[in-house]
Amino acid sequence: MLVSAVLTLQPTQPSTIPADQGRATHGLFLNWVRQADPGLAQELHDIEGVKPFTVSGLHGAGRAVKGEVSLDPQRPLWWRVTTLSPRLSQVVLEQVLPALPDQLTLADQPFQVVGATADEAEHPWAVVVTC
Repeated sequence: MLVSAVLTLQPTQPSTIPADQGRATHGLFLNWVRQADPGLAQELHDIEGVKPFTVSGLHGAGRAVKGEVSLDPQRPLWWRVTTLSPRLSQVVLEQVLPALPDQLTLADQPFQVVGATADEAEHPWAVVVTC
């Protein structure tokens, strides 16, 4: 099974953040996996080379100006996690997504977690593929 899950965030206040949040979303994802399955998180961390997952930066904030994007509480943002191993896919679907916090912080800015889905009917970049 392979999973592409999309998480939707709502900024809680107008502000700006650095445009590249890929490292921050990567860290959040690994922390959530660690909370669900510490052994799997350690295995993922220890892999040298290509990892069995991808994590995007934020989408939907508009154009970056001087390396920053503006946050608008009226404009939701999203990011995608793609898992490439059956074990990690199962942990994400059964433990990580159901246990997401109501709020999170990226670049010292608070965001409301509006939703998360792996259902392609809910977001065009979301999908679960069984092999």
